Amino acid sequence: MKKLVVAFAFGTPKEIGSNWLIGRIASRKASFLSALIFTQSEVEPDSGIEVLRVSEVSGKCPTTLCVARGAAKLVCERKYSEVWVAAARPHMPRARRDMLAALREVGYQAEVRICEECLIYPDKEWFCPKSAQARTRSASNWWSREIILLVMPFFLYRLVAS
Repeated sequence: MKKLVVAFAFGTPKEIGSNWLIGRIASRKASFLSALIFTQSEVEPDSGIEVLRVSEVSGKCPTTLCVARGAAKLVCERKYSEVWVAAARPHMPRARRDMLAALREVGYQAEVRICEECLIYPDKEWFCPKSAQARTRSASNWWSREIILLVMPFFLYRLVAS
């Protein structure tokens, strides 16, 4: 079975703790599964792990849906059977949802699993006051936006997140 780990950043820059933690979790999972990691520039996996990155517009962090779409294209091209999602615990529901939606868009079926290690860390480990993205600095910033994105009809979300 061919497997892929998709690591979604949580804020910018890559030096903040949340992205470091996502990089470590994704690296451990990829090493255990003998898998490739697909991610964005803000996540730095351990050396020795094969990494592919989403195409990014200079100076603009890709959306969760854009990362998922890039991963889905790779999954389809390389015929992966499992996709493992590594994301901050508060981000996990949307990251998983977007990954499933992106796979449906490309018409490919793969099992989508979550890296359970992401769920053991409390929310305070994920939010960083030093993040350049205000939404990932605190739980209140995050949830005031995230709830809207999660309940928004997906056809509207696609327009916002593309």
